[in-house]
Amino acid sequence: MKALIFIIFLLLSPSLWAYGIFVSDQGIMKGDRSRALITILDQGLDMIIQGHYEERSDRLLWILPMPNVQNLEQNPVLAKSIPSQTLEELAQLSDPLFEGSCNDMPNQQQSNASQAFMGGMSSPIPVKFFNVPALEDQQFEQYFTEQNLNFSTELQDLQAWALDQNIMLLVFELNTSVISNNPKDITVQIRFNTDTATSPKVYLKQFANALSGKPSDIVFWILAQDRYRANFPTVEAEFDQIKFTSADNTDYLQNLDAQAFQQQSQKLFVEYANEINPATLIDPTLIALRSENNATFLTRLRGRFIASALRTNAAILNFRAESNNQIYQRNHRIAGFECMALVEDQGRNDMSLMDMDTQSLDQSMVDVDQALPSSNGIDYEILFTDAEVSQSPKKESSGCHQSRFTHSHFDHLGLFFLILFGFWLVYRKLNR
Repeated sequence: MKALIFIIFLLLSPSLWAYGIFVSDQGIMKGDRSRALITILDQGLDMIIQGHYEERSDRLLWILPMPNVQNLEQNPVLAKSIPSQTLEELAQLSDPLFEGSCNDMPNQQQSNASQAFMGGMSSPIPVKFFNVPALEDQQFEQYFTEQNLNFSTELQDLQAWALDQNIMLLVFELNTSVISNNPKDITVQIRFNTDTATSPKVYLKQFANALSGKPSDIVFWILAQDRYRANFPTVEAEFDQIKFTSADNTDYLQNLDAQAFQQQSQKLFVEYANEINPATLIDPTLIALRSENNATFLTRLRGRFIASALRTNAAILNFRAESNNQIYQRNHRIAGFECMALVEDQGRNDMSLMDMDTQSLDQSMVDVDQALPSSNGIDYEILFTDAEVSQSPKKESSGCHQSRFTHSHFDHLGLFFLILFGFWLVYRKLNR
């Protein structure tokens, strides 16, 4: 497969709902999710970005942003496609995990809040760059003309915005027709030098004529020596209203949307913040990045942005280190699904166990009763005391069996001793 990449830096279009813009012969394509790892280096940034698109097309452009590099010959930008294993490992390490509970007791319901990705293309992709001087010379517009593609109003707005913000533009051109089993995902790694590496920026600009009601779902990981936050509210989610909606699903994302709406979606949620243990890492790329910058901390942030916010205040997102490296775990216990039904089922199970115990006891009594010998046609039943079991003739009763002694044997003995006592009295009187 031969593919041509052009680097353009804009991140998100509301038609795309992902990191960057996918453009085909038919125009801007739709997607709904993206994720990116930002690694803070001594003199620059390393970014691994995965995008997703919904529609198939033989010709596909992916437009991405980065800070402008004025002299590309002296400060080359490295860009290549890679497998998605690096981000997959980060997802397994940091995806929010939920455990259901009823009456504060675990009920074995489990779920996570992972994003759905299907891998990605990993074939080598050539790169072409459009920095600010190239944009000023209209080279970006000329490229679309040479490719027989429409330089639409959105792309014209993008070029003007990039020049205004001093942003370099990139375009990845993918020949998807030669890719078998196209997964509709692509992962790239981009590295460049910048003086603002400790406060990285990402660009989430959108266009007014591509609005949609569905929030974009973007996950950022920051690998550094500190915990990171964004330039607008960066908070831990409130879990008192989050619950299981089935045995293995929750309303976590819907609740994030409701919480983010309080600030017109201009909010990032902390999903994981913890020290990173090098011994637990598996992916070679992730191991190399952590070793290169001696990273000790991993932060995961999630945005649920609506288009109107991304056209204005959230068009450019700034990250910065926090003053403390407070740990935030990914495990959460939330309200389980159909707890009342589970309680009723448990109650029915308990009653069934009681019935089984009663039946077992009755059967045991029958078995012992049958094992006792009969005497003179009298059947014996088991009579219980605290420490022993005795036998007595069985009598019919309309009530429950109770523990008791019978007195027929003691009546005969009493008469015998009374007679003896009478003989003793007669004998004593005769011998006076």
